[in-house]
Amino acid sequence: MLLRKIKSEELAEVYQMGYAAWPKGRTYKEYVRDNQKEETYGIRYVYVNEENQIIGSFILLLLQTPRLKFALHGIGSVVVHQLYQRMGYGRDMLEDFFKKMKIEKRSAIFMLYSDILPEYYHQFGFKELPSHLQRYPQSIAMVNCSESQYEYLSKQSIEDIPAYF
Repeated sequence: MLLRKIKSEELAEVYQMGYAAWPKGRTYKEYVRDNQKEETYGIRYVYVNEENQIIGSFILLLLQTPRLKFALHGIGSVVVHQLYQRMGYGRDMLEDFFKKMKIEKRSAIFMLYSDILPEYYHQFGFKELPSHLQRYPQSIAMVNCSESQYEYLSKQSIEDIPAYF
């Protein structure tokens, strides 16, 4: 398995995977339009097998947070192809990503909104932000960061935390 940046010709397949998971009342065309906006300020990754078939994908976004003193990266649109769900590939994909970040010595804060049970993301070092920083009951804001960064974030106001991305 290989984690790499997406190729432009693979976007349609990844959008189809995402749309199957999160249509949110949109047409496919609306879903694609909404997601294409992210491509300009993020890097989309794919997790591929030996035959170069896309197993999963996610996007890493550099979030604009002028009032925070740390770089904040959003992880969004984490999806595994329906044929490969519940086989551990989502876990493997995120583990590979965080190993890469550790090797690169990235000290950024990684944030996501969990639309599934937050406990799933605990295995990657994520923890829920305090309740005063939670905007959405169905999407829990979580971060992966150092203890000092977490303490710093915990003292911020909800206006400093990016909305759902």
